[in-house]
Amino acid sequence: MVNVSWNDANAFCEWLTKKELAEGKIKAGQKYRLPTDAEWSVAVGLGKEKGNTPKEKNRGIKDVYPWGKEWPPPKGAGNYSKPEGGQF
Repeated sequence: MVNVSWNDANAFCEWLTKKELAEGKIKAGQKYRLPTDAEWSVAVGLGKEKGNTPKEKNRGIKDVYPWGKEWPPPKGAGNYSKPEGGQF
């Protein structure tokens, strides 16, 4: 999905929870929700991050990029633009 805000995604979780509760697909007390920052970090392979702010936690996975492990991105890997005024 693209162009979906956090508020929109959260509203969808609330809607789906109400719908599936009414249909008996989930039990009282169960609900759909977005993952926490910590849950997302583990899910994408970052593990437990150190720090209290996003800036302190901004370490990523060394030498791993959305297109793989090579730098610069290979031709056709995506619509990644060159750094401003520069080359890869």
